[in-house]
Amino acid sequence: MTSHDEAVESCKFAKTGDNDPVPTLVSIDTLDEQEFLNKNIFNQPGIVDSIWIGAKRGNLSTFVWDDGTGIDYDNWAEHMPSNDNKEIADLQANTVPINFIYVQLGGQKRPQELWPMYKWAEITSNYHGRFFRAEYAGLSEPFGYAQGASTKRLVSVTQENCHYEQSDYESIELIPGKESIYLLTGQRIKKDNTGLQFKISDDEIKPDNEAIRIFQRIP
Repeated sequence: MTSHDEAVESCKFAKTGDNDPVPTLVSIDTLDEQEFLNKNIFNQPGIVDSIWIGAKRGNLSTFVWDDGTGIDYDNWAEHMPSNDNKEIADLQANTVPINFIYVQLGGQKRPQELWPMYKWAEITSNYHGRFFRAEYAGLSEPFGYAQGASTKRLVSVTQENCHYEQSDYESIELIPGKESIYLLTGQRIKKDNTGLQFKISDDEIKPDNEAIRIFQRIP
């Protein structure tokens, strides 16, 4: 079936002359007009489901003709007009659905300031002790999975007999992920020095955390 908008457009193409007015969908303003249409058009089988008149819903309770004028005469069928659009209207009037979760970041407004017409309950305590991070492929667990704690830490100490020049250090630098040079710990008479080699992990320093996704509504 042709939509109402398509029917309106079809009328424009039905214009026959440059000076003729643009045809419009029919409006019904009196009982006589209604009876005329009933007799000549609406009594045809199936026509009711295949025809548009020039009326449209102005709001939930008001209908107007396509030219914007109000409807003074109506002849609704039983149980009409329906209110099938109520759910859509409710969504338009309540843009923030129940159970919507708002995450307030530092420096941002509380939801009570952004949407004062709604009731809000703070549920921060439900997530007490949990840290969150923005999801990033390869550096965090997949969305919805908790990630364990980690930190740079000493993972190995190796004792080795080594040449003098390899262990002649009283202090050394530890580089994450790499084995250090040997730290002198003693000498053996007429033998190589004894040294210790250290290695610390290159793990990312992070507490127990869970990835989050941050969304922004844009035009």
